[in-house]
Amino acid sequence: MNSKFFFMLLLISFLVKAVSAQTELVSNGSLGEVKYSILEPTLFLKLNPGWVLMQGQKMPDSKLAKLYGIKDIPDARGLFIRGMNFGRGVGEGDADGDRLIASYQGDKLKRHDHYVGREGTSDPMPLGHSNSGNGSTWRISSDDGPSWNNASINLLAQKNQDGGEETRPRNIALYIYIKVD
Repeated sequence: MNSKFFFMLLLISFLVKAVSAQTELVSNGSLGEVKYSILEPTLFLKLNPGWVLMQGQKMPDSKLAKLYGIKDIPDARGLFIRGMNFGRGVGEGDADGDRLIASYQGDKLKRHDHYVGREGTSDPMPLGHSNSGNGSTWRISSDDGPSWNNASINLLAQKNQDGGEETRPRNIALYIYIKVD
């Protein structure tokens, strides 16, 4: 009885330690996993060995590079993360379709029109832009709307700049880390 009981206690103790060690490994992340954190890099990296800040560095000796060939860490500083399209229709997800993993996509405004109408009417007319050599000419075109008696009107317009240096949604800034070892 003593030897069987002792063996069972030893086995249970071993299993508890193994599960505990496995849980610790899982909580520290898997290779290639990305984490957001409010912890500044020095503290985060001290608490989470094997992680690096995603700042565009080369990591040819990391486990991530050796096992999966990913040697260049993407530079995520100041950027929004976008999920992969992964076969989703272009009109439903990323307008550029299926891109390479970790590929950079520059900013862009969606194509759109501005319309003007005659005072006192609700007739919309597309407002187009052409360069006349000595400045910009804004032309009211009747291609897709009412003809306004087939008139073409050139306006010299001054654009009032409104907004900031970028188009962006509301956001908060966090550090972005990736597990490499």
